[in-house]
Amino acid sequence: MGFESMILVTGANGYVGVHLVERLCGEGMTVRALVRRGCSADEQAFIAEMGAQVFEADLEEEAILLRALEGVKTVVHLLGSIERPERGGYRDMHTRKTRLLLQAFKAAIPGEKRKCVAPRRAGAGGRVVYLSAIGAAAEAGNQYLKTKWEAEEEIRRSGLDYIIIRSSLVFGRETGGRDSKIIKKLARMAAGRKAMPLVRGGRNRLQPIYIGDLVSCITAAITAPGCCRDVWEVGGPSVLTLREITTLLIAVLGLRRRIVGIPYPVAYLAGLGARLLRREGTLNLEQIRMSRCDTICTLNRAESLLGNRLIGFGDGMAKTVARFGLAGLSGGEDQ
Repeated sequence: MGFESMILVTGANGYVGVHLVERLCGEGMTVRALVRRGCSADEQAFIAEMGAQVFEADLEEEAILLRALEGVKTVVHLLGSIERPERGGYRDMHTRKTRLLLQAFKAAIPGEKRKCVAPRRAGAGGRVVYLSAIGAAAEAGNQYLKTKWEAEEEIRRSGLDYIIIRSSLVFGRETGGRDSKIIKKLARMAAGRKAMPLVRGGRNRLQPIYIGDLVSCITAAITAPGCCRDVWEVGGPSVLTLREITTLLIAVLGLRRRIVGIPYPVAYLAGLGARLLRREGTLNLEQIRMSRCDTICTLNRAESLLGNRLIGFGDGMAKTVARFGLAGLSGGEDQ
């Protein structure tokens, strides 16, 4: 039986968004894609060709947002960035905009259907599926994870049905022209330098998840039956250090590069200087702070959903390069 509820996807023109919209439309779901102001006509046409209705708006635009939410039973909230937004910072991007979206969503739902009453079919009274990050916590040591937690708290307080998906590093590409920002940054460094600088030598551990597997997890959250108020941690089949990930990526690119460890204090001061000069790029202060954190699952929900079908980092990157070529990783657009 098909899933008949209208689904609104925020950040639909982003890296995860394009992949999700294509999957949902391909499975016959009714999708409304919310794209940011300034999204190119080509990007909008690409999404529309998938079969989605496209709305161009920022979450501050209440009137347009309410129109986009008409008839919507499920909101998949993907808007976010691991790179510090130029305007408003992480708190504006993650916390405030999530609050605005929830206020509009609740206003668009008939009052008698707002509360989660089990058992019922998924999304009957309003479900939010939110893409967060492993390590999100009130006491997190960086603004990215701290504000992801604040956005989660907005959702938990909303009274709506929800599934929060905390993901580790996402990688790979199956459609569109966007890649993971972190993977693209590493690929660009590998393409342009003889040595690869990694904070603390890349000792932090991650559990990278292939984009297609993440999309499968999000789709499962959309269609999960009954009332849900849950947090899922999702990752790939293997735990790897950032150094191991970088080594595998260099091999996939067919390059030979030396990895150089940068002491944390040195990297922190360089990142702080880059922020003060408003030149954060390769040196992103919050990502430097995150180098002290492991982002691995306590309980990997992706394993119960996909089992041995989970794609590992080396295989997923090889698959991506075979389809899009080496230039696709180190050039083109970022998420």
